[in-house]
Amino acid sequence: MSELTHRRSEVPDSNRVKVWPDSRRDLLRFCASLLLAVLATGSVLIVPLVVGRLIESISDGSPDVSSIIVMVIIVIGSSIGSSASTILVSKFAVSVVESARNHVMAHSLRLPMGYVRHLGVGRFLNLVSIDSGRLRNLVDSGLIQLVVATITVFGTLAVMLIIDWTLVVITLCSFAVAAVIVIGVITRVRAHHLVVQKRTAELSEDFSNTLRSLTVIKAYREEVNVAGRLARRTSEVSTAEARAATTDSLMAPAIVVAQQVALVSVVTIGAARVANESISMGSFIAFILYLLQLTGPLIMGASGLSNMQTGLVSRRAVDAHLSVALESGNHDYYDESGLAKPCDSRLKPAGSTRVHSLVEMEDVSFSYNESLVLARLTLSLPFRGITAIVGPSGSGKSTVLSVIERFVDIDSGIVKYDGQDISKWDLNALRSSISFLNQESSLVDGTVRENLTLGVEVCPSENVLWNALSAVSLLNMVQSLPGGLDTRIGGSVELSGGERQRLALARVFVVDRPLVLLDEPTSSVDSDNERKIVEALRELSARCSVVVVTHKAAMVACADQVITVESGRVRDLDYTLDSV
Repeated sequence: MSELTHRRSEVPDSNRVKVWPDSRRDLLRFCASLLLAVLATGSVLIVPLVVGRLIESISDGSPDVSSIIVMVIIVIGSSIGSSASTILVSKFAVSVVESARNHVMAHSLRLPMGYVRHLGVGRFLNLVSIDSGRLRNLVDSGLIQLVVATITVFGTLAVMLIIDWTLVVITLCSFAVAAVIVIGVITRVRAHHLVVQKRTAELSEDFSNTLRSLTVIKAYREEVNVAGRLARRTSEVSTAEARAATTDSLMAPAIVVAQQVALVSVVTIGAARVANESISMGSFIAFILYLLQLTGPLIMGASGLSNMQTGLVSRRAVDAHLSVALESGNHDYYDESGLAKPCDSRLKPAGSTRVHSLVEMEDVSFSYNESLVLARLTLSLPFRGITAIVGPSGSGKSTVLSVIERFVDIDSGIVKYDGQDISKWDLNALRSSISFLNQESSLVDGTVRENLTLGVEVCPSENVLWNALSAVSLLNMVQSLPGGLDTRIGGSVELSGGERQRLALARVFVVDRPLVLLDEPTSSVDSDNERKIVEALRELSARCSVVVVTHKAAMVACADQVITVESGRVRDLDYTLDSV
């Protein structure tokens, strides 16, 4: 099975994106916001009736001052209630976005490596920044707007119906055509936002890849060509967004035109009804005010539906991401809060026994993107000593390390670690017993101390850290930094490629683990420092098994066992450099 084939599972309720309050605080905040919005809306519905009563009192020659006072109180109270509602719902919406981003990031860190590489960094950034951010549309500019608009529209129509049902029928007939247009627009908006989402993700991926290759781009003076390619990506996004905006913009004019038609019809017929005294002048003016007031909530409701479509598109993208199955064994790797469980690195599967080899791989095959990488590979790694894995580029050497770490799942064969099938090991326990250095010699965003103590549950003493730095010839360099061990890497403190590689390598000397996997650990190191590192690894190998993928003769020369891998198979296994 290809590494790019990944199962999607049902998203458990605990993992779904939450757009509904799930805590007492959020529930109270949401309910209070909704209540304030309803009260503000309800108070506004009274204003036209008060205006109608005021006009009738003026026409009778005795202006009702109390009506003016009531209107002022209503307007001020409605404004305060509406503002408070907006603040509360905004806080809840922000918590929804925060929760979604945390879910996406925590889930992404637990996905199979093959899927992460296949999807690309840009897609993950898009999910965290844009899609998660648009979930806010489901709450404040979607759900709340829709609720408030619905209450306002039906409340307004109810009062209008009490005033004169004939004029209400005329109003509804005028808005019927607008309703058809709005429904058509909303169905199209969803399709357009799907395209926008896809084009934006492609732009994010392209730009993130460009930044990673910026040195090469500058060296070969490709800034103009690359900028042109990115501009074409941006143009695709803009075109998709313009289509969505154009479709969305049809709603408000349709509602306004319907209101104007209704207004002309109501004024024409209403005037006749006032003339034959079927309706009083005050009631007629109140009806007109309600009709004018109807446009706002209708546009708000249509806009809310459109915003909800945007939010739903993003929610489905996030939920689809959360449905991708975690790497095997990772369900038990974290607790319910998403934090890694504490684990004894000596924990082994039940029934495990002592054997002669720490790692045994038998007839292991693995394919990536339909291409065979390992072909029935068989090898064993001892409990002590240095094993060098050599061979041409692309022969599968680094993949051997990934298989042992369970970054990938093999297609066939068996891998045993300390006598037990590696698939039966608790993933946390397995990785806690292995020190690993990848080919990129990656450092995390943090201080020197934080980089040295990755994965260490109990922070070791500073003497241990200084000794680890000394083993890779970085002691003087780190001591000269402004903050020593607590100096943040990056920004004003930049390390060379060789320094970064040696700092990453220093981790293996901080805590003794049964197995140390190193992928080209000295590729960027000069010969003098390489000699010191080889001596330190030689000393370390007396206590554990050190496996080194390398092209360096000095590293191979110190190995107790040399394994030559070619085309995914072990071509040769010997204990001397001359055999390579």
